[in-house]
Order: sequence, then C-alpha cells, then structure tokens
Amino acid sequence: MKRLTLCVAILGIAGCGSDAIKQKTDVHNANTEEKDTGSVKTEAELDKAIADYTEAIRVKPEDAMTYVLRGFAYAYKHEFDTAIADYSEAIRLDPAHAVAYYNRGLAYKALGDKMKADADLAKGRELGFKD
Repeated sequence: MKRLTLCVAILGIAGCGSDAIKQKTDVHNANTEEKDTGSVKTEAELDKAIADYTEAIRVKPEDAMTYVLRGFAYAYKHEFDTAIADYSEAIRLDPAHAVAYYNRGLAYKALGDKMKADADLAKGRELGFKD
C-alpha cells in the first residue's frame, strides 16, 4: 500500500471567533493500514473539525491558515480534490504560504498528478517548508 505522509494541524475551537482557535501540529501517516491519527480518531471527529473550520472561515474568511487546516482534515478523509481547493484558496490569500503549497503537492501526489505535485512540493520547499 502506498504511504503518504501528511503534516496535519488540528484546531480545537471553543466558540467561533478567531481568538478561540488554538493550534496543535502533529505529523501523521495517511494511506497506511495502521494510521497514527493523534488528535483525530474517528470520521465523526474529522467531520466535526471540518464543520468547525468552516465556521471559522465564515467568521474570518481572509485567514489562509484556516483553509490549510480544513484542507488537512479533507486530506485525512482522502477527499483530495476538496483538500486541493482549500489549499488553493489559502495560496490565493497568502501566495507565500509554504505549508499550503507543500500539502497541495502531497494531495496532487495522492491523486497521481506527478507534474503538479512536484511543482507544488518544490515551491513549498522554496518558501521554507522543511520536509
């Protein structure tokens, strides 16, 4: 089975305002039989995280990092096209967002689009992402 490592940041949201967001970053393995899911353990928790990120985006739509975080959750669910859309929006909002480029590259890689994957992974590294 193909192994894909994703850098995943999980938000704990208590309330809806941007001040209520705290970040916890972990590295997790997706596409493996034995996933280390860290803070996110179930499909229901991923769905809740996505709902929370969506509400945070509604409150503060210009926050690129929230799009990246929701993209992580979608990638965890193997919804790579939706993850790519969120990473792309983060890049539109912050063209120097290394994590957004790198993780979009990982999502393209998971979909088998080597050319786009390589370009985004390289751009993420160029902007300072350390893998």
